[in-house]
Amino acid sequence: MKRKEFPSRNNQEVTNSRSDKTGMKEQKDPWYVRLPDGRTFKAKSTPAVLHHIEAGNIPLNSRVRRKSGEEWLSLAQVPEFSSQTVVGSSRSAASMAEFNHSNNSGSSPDIHLGAGVSARLDPLKLQVVGVRGYVDELYAAFDSTLVQAKLWVASLTGFAIAILYFLTGYWGNQFPEVPPLFFDIGFILSFVVIFTLGNVLITHQTHLELSQMEMVSFKKVCHGILPLYFRCLTALLILISLGLGLQYGFVLLCDLLNNNGVILLLAISAFPIGFILFFITILGILLPPIIAIEEGSLMDNFREWRALLREHRIRVVLYESLAVGLGIIACLPFAIPILATYLLQESVQLQNVIPVRWHMLQLGIQGGFIGIALGPLIAFMSVANVFIYLNLRYEYSPRK
Repeated sequence: MKRKEFPSRNNQEVTNSRSDKTGMKEQKDPWYVRLPDGRTFKAKSTPAVLHHIEAGNIPLNSRVRRKSGEEWLSLAQVPEFSSQTVVGSSRSAASMAEFNHSNNSGSSPDIHLGAGVSARLDPLKLQVVGVRGYVDELYAAFDSTLVQAKLWVASLTGFAIAILYFLTGYWGNQFPEVPPLFFDIGFILSFVVIFTLGNVLITHQTHLELSQMEMVSFKKVCHGILPLYFRCLTALLILISLGLGLQYGFVLLCDLLNNNGVILLLAISAFPIGFILFFITILGILLPPIIAIEEGSLMDNFREWRALLREHRIRVVLYESLAVGLGIIACLPFAIPILATYLLQESVQLQNVIPVRWHMLQLGIQGGFIGIALGPLIAFMSVANVFIYLNLRYEYSPRK
């Protein structure tokens, strides 16, 4: 049987294995539609706009444009829709009056808005543009997070990280002769190893669910996960090593210089430079979705990540801020009881009642519960970054 072929980015005919793998179709004919009430939506193609005009969901006095920087045009000014508006204008006066009266602004209340990944997969659905569209995507990511396997993986990841943090502090007190930097580096490396494992499992499961549009068993998620895990771990270690290495080198340079003027200049610029490096390092959490979805070498994945941040830096920051806010809200039902219990125990000063050794065990148990409470945040951020990448890469990027 002859394989179906599609044009690649370099206009050569290649087998569309990448499209089969991701299950995401790239847009080639998008339209922005502005309703009379000011709401703006994004249609995936010209047939999608025609479909909603025929259904009465897009009023005839709406405006459209291809790109965000172009001028809004009425439907009659666009050749693709001019014939459709002529046909639509031949409706009876009574039906048109009822249609325009359905909303004071002239837009139909029955318009079908796609939320989340379904708006990407169904070519006839309209996607909300702007902050409301971001929130819709994150709500869809929240629905995808509420899967038992993802929550278990995230809770165990948080528990392991909390215990690791407790043990690092405990060993630091037990061995004061060891430089603190040694424990800090050990904690960071162990943190990245544990967090990456949980993040990759959740990311891979989310990607498979969106690609196949069905629930995926955890056994299927674990099948062949090790190559993906080591690729993501290598990428995050490289990024974190560069970020922290540059910051530490910058501080070390201040200590080595003897010129007071140069030291003062470096000290003033140390904080903004460190903030930028640390912020970029945090945005490295978008690397696992890129590696899981796209093919290519690690260098290609880093180029994709850099292009995404350069092209959509404002959207990425806004998306991540909204995601962190929703993730924190999801943690509150677990965090509040733990915090209340901790404050109650501190108020009665249990550390004066029990031996020091058992008090350390109590602190370890408290840390473990705090890590479990962070599970929903870990799970949601892992899922949300898959949605964020897919939306920015395949909905907003002109590089298609």
